[in-house]
Amino acid sequence: MFTRRRIAVTLLIAASSVLAPIAVGAGASPFVPPSKAPAVPAPASDPVLDAIELSGISIIGDEQRFNLVDTRTKKSFWVELHATENGLTVESYNPEDDSVVVRHGDRRRRVELRRSVIVASGGAPRPAPLPGEDLPGVPPPVEIPPHIQGVDEIKDPKTPEEIKQAEFEARMLVSDLLQISMRERARRKALREQQAKQRAAAAKER
Repeated sequence: MFTRRRIAVTLLIAASSVLAPIAVGAGASPFVPPSKAPAVPAPASDPVLDAIELSGISIIGDEQRFNLVDTRTKKSFWVELHATENGLTVESYNPEDDSVVVRHGDRRRRVELRRSVIVASGGAPRPAPLPGEDLPGVPPPVEIPPHIQGVDEIKDPKTPEEIKQAEFEARMLVSDLLQISMRERARRKALREQQAKQRAAAAKER
């Protein structure tokens, strides 16, 4: 009887020593570091959106139109707010920084108005400032140069490449003139507001 009990206890110990590693292996081992989640790849860039620039803004009444330029093809086109042209949609416009949100497919990109550098040939005399134009906080008058230089001017274009380049230069000229007009309107508005403040302050002192 004693021998049978010893055999039974020995068999139980042997069984537990065999089954324990199996049970541990079936669960999460405290000695194995947890597996890391697979890295999420960054979304691929959209070459169409990356090539878009905002070169002009036209606001007439309730109509807001924006000139988009594809720097790859050197072509520009006007798109109304909430409208779609060439697969691009202008979803919103922020007048504070002259930026728009352009959507292409399911991707979006914020594009700011391009600030052109204008170089005048020759020394055009600056007109005499009007009374009050030298007030602090009022931008200086915008000088409209007699000639706006971009890339080399093409006279009498003949080849398709020259015609395309001449059309692109013409669109850029219109865009630059629009920006000059916008800055001049902003300057005159600031001048009127500053003059109104001066008149109000003078009236209070009386």
